[in-house]
Amino acid sequence: IGAQSAIAGGGRYDHLVEYLGGKPTFAVGFAFGIERIWELVNMPSGDRSGIYIGTMLENQIDHIFRCASWLRRTEKIFVGYEPKNLKSHLKNADRLNAKFCAVLCESELENGTIWVKDLSRQIESTPKFREWFESVEKGTINEK
Repeated sequence: IGAQSAIAGGGRYDHLVEYLGGKPTFAVGFAFGIERIWELVNMPSGDRSGIYIGTMLENQIDHIFRCASWLRRTEKIFVGYEPKNLKSHLKNADRLNAKFCAVLCESELENGTIWVKDLSRQIESTPKFREWFESVEKGTINEK
Protein backbone atom coordinates (compact mmCIF):
# COMPACT_ATOMS: atom_id res chain seq x y z
CA ILE A 1 0.00 0.00 0.00
CA GLY A 2 2.98 2.35 0.53
CA ALA A 3 3.54 2.48 -3.23
CA GLN A 4 0.15 4.19 -3.61
CA SER A 5 1.47 7.20 -1.73
CA ALA A 6 4.91 7.29 -3.35
CA ILE A 7 5.67 10.35 -5.46
CA ALA A 8 8.60 8.76 -7.32
CA GLY A 9 10.06 5.34 -7.89
CA GLY A 10 12.74 3.60 -9.86
CA GLY A 11 15.60 1.18 -9.79
CA ARG A 12 18.04 -0.91 -11.80
CA TYR A 13 16.80 -2.86 -14.83
CA ASP A 14 20.04 -4.59 -15.88
CA HIS A 15 18.42 -7.71 -17.33
CA LEU A 16 15.29 -6.12 -18.80
CA VAL A 17 16.64 -5.57 -22.32
CA GLU A 18 18.07 -9.10 -22.39
CA TYR A 19 14.77 -10.52 -21.12
CA LEU A 20 12.96 -8.74 -23.97
CA GLY A 21 15.32 -10.35 -26.52
CA GLY A 22 18.10 -7.75 -26.76
CA LYS A 23 21.77 -7.73 -25.84
CA PRO A 24 22.72 -7.68 -22.16
CA THR A 25 22.54 -4.00 -21.21
CA PHE A 26 22.87 -2.16 -17.90
CA ALA A 27 19.90 0.11 -17.24
CA VAL A 28 18.26 2.33 -14.64
CA GLY A 29 14.87 3.98 -14.68
CA PHE A 30 12.60 6.20 -12.66
CA ALA A 31 9.20 7.83 -12.81
CA PHE A 32 7.33 10.61 -11.04
CA GLY A 33 3.65 10.71 -10.15
CA ILE A 34 2.78 14.21 -11.35
CA GLU A 35 -0.69 14.12 -9.78
CA ARG A 36 0.81 13.17 -6.42
CA ILE A 37 3.43 15.90 -6.64
CA TRP A 38 0.71 18.41 -7.53
CA GLU A 39 -1.23 17.41 -4.41
CA LEU A 40 1.86 18.02 -2.28
CA VAL A 41 2.61 21.44 -3.72
CA ASN A 42 1.07 24.09 -1.55
CA MET A 43 0.31 26.88 -4.00
CA PRO A 44 -0.69 30.18 -2.39
CA SER A 45 -4.26 31.11 -3.08
CA GLY A 46 -4.92 33.93 -5.50
CA ASP A 47 -6.91 35.76 -2.84
CA ARG A 48 -4.91 38.60 -1.38
CA SER A 49 -5.84 40.05 1.99
CA GLY A 50 -4.64 42.65 4.40
CA ILE A 51 -2.67 45.86 4.12
CA TYR A 52 1.09 46.26 4.19
CA ILE A 53 2.18 49.63 5.63
CA GLY A 54 5.73 50.94 5.36
CA THR A 55 7.73 54.12 5.17
CA MET A 56 10.83 55.39 3.45
CA LEU A 57 11.50 57.82 6.31
CA GLU A 58 13.24 56.95 9.57
CA ASN A 59 11.34 59.64 11.48
CA GLN A 60 7.95 58.14 10.47
CA ILE A 61 8.46 54.61 11.86
CA ASP A 62 6.66 55.43 15.13
CA HIS A 63 3.81 57.04 13.18
CA ILE A 64 3.14 53.97 11.03
CA PHE A 65 3.33 51.73 14.12
CA ARG A 66 0.64 53.80 15.84
CA CYS A 67 -1.50 53.73 12.69
CA ALA A 68 -1.04 49.98 12.28
CA SER A 69 -1.98 49.33 15.92
CA TRP A 70 -5.17 51.33 15.48
CA LEU A 71 -6.10 49.77 12.12
CA ARG A 72 -5.58 46.21 13.39
CA ARG A 73 -8.95 46.52 15.11
CA THR A 74 -10.69 46.19 11.73
CA GLU A 75 -8.13 44.91 9.20
CA LYS A 76 -5.22 42.50 8.87
CA ILE A 77 -2.13 44.73 8.89
CA PHE A 78 1.50 43.98 8.00
CA VAL A 79 4.16 46.53 8.95
CA GLY A 80 7.54 47.27 7.38
CA TYR A 81 9.72 47.57 10.46
CA GLU A 82 12.41 49.75 8.91
CA PRO A 83 12.61 52.46 6.28
CA LYS A 84 13.18 51.01 2.80
CA ASN A 85 12.84 52.06 -0.78
CA LEU A 86 9.52 51.62 -2.54
CA LYS A 87 10.62 48.53 -4.48
CA SER A 88 11.58 46.72 -1.25
CA HIS A 89 8.23 47.53 0.35
CA LEU A 90 6.38 46.25 -2.74
CA LYS A 91 8.37 43.00 -2.68
CA ASN A 92 7.54 42.50 1.00
CA ALA A 93 3.85 43.20 0.45
CA ASP A 94 3.77 40.78 -2.47
CA ARG A 95 5.59 38.08 -0.49
CA LEU A 96 3.01 38.47 2.31
CA ASN A 97 0.19 38.24 -0.27
CA ALA A 98 -1.22 41.57 0.94
CA LYS A 99 -4.05 43.16 -1.01
CA PHE A 100 -2.75 46.72 -0.55
CA CYS A 101 0.69 48.23 -0.14
CA ALA A 102 0.72 51.67 1.51
CA VAL A 103 3.99 53.59 1.79
CA LEU A 104 4.61 56.93 3.42
CA CYS A 105 7.18 58.80 1.30
CA GLU A 106 8.69 62.26 1.75
CA SER A 107 6.68 64.00 -0.99
CA GLU A 108 3.47 62.38 0.23
CA LEU A 109 4.23 63.44 3.80
CA GLU A 110 4.58 67.06 2.64
CA ASN A 111 1.24 66.85 0.77
CA GLY A 112 -0.62 65.00 3.53
CA THR A 113 -1.12 61.96 1.27
CA ILE A 114 0.03 58.35 1.22
CA TRP A 115 1.09 56.21 -1.75
CA VAL A 116 -1.19 53.15 -2.05
CA LYS A 117 -1.17 50.30 -4.55
CA ASP A 118 -3.99 47.77 -4.88
CA LEU A 119 -1.91 44.67 -5.62
CA SER A 120 -4.91 42.69 -6.87
CA ARG A 121 -5.92 45.21 -9.52
CA GLN A 122 -2.47 46.83 -9.99
CA ILE A 123 -3.89 50.33 -9.41
CA GLU A 124 -1.83 53.06 -7.73
CA SER A 125 -3.22 56.12 -5.97
CA THR A 126 -2.18 58.87 -3.54
CA PRO A 127 -5.21 59.61 -1.40
CA LYS A 128 -5.23 62.09 1.46
CA PHE A 129 -3.81 60.21 4.43
CA ARG A 130 -6.73 60.98 6.75
CA GLU A 131 -9.33 59.90 4.17
CA TRP A 132 -7.45 56.68 3.42
CA PHE A 133 -7.04 55.94 7.13
CA GLU A 134 -10.77 56.46 7.72
CA SER A 135 -11.72 54.23 4.76
CA VAL A 136 -9.58 51.41 6.20
CA GLU A 137 -11.05 52.00 9.63
CA LYS A 138 -14.62 51.86 8.27
CA GLY A 139 -13.87 48.82 6.11
CA THR A 140 -14.66 50.63 2.88
CA ILE A 141 -11.14 50.47 1.41
CA ASN A 142 -12.05 47.35 -0.60
CA GLU A 143 -14.91 49.22 -2.28
CA LYS A 144 -12.68 51.78 -3.97
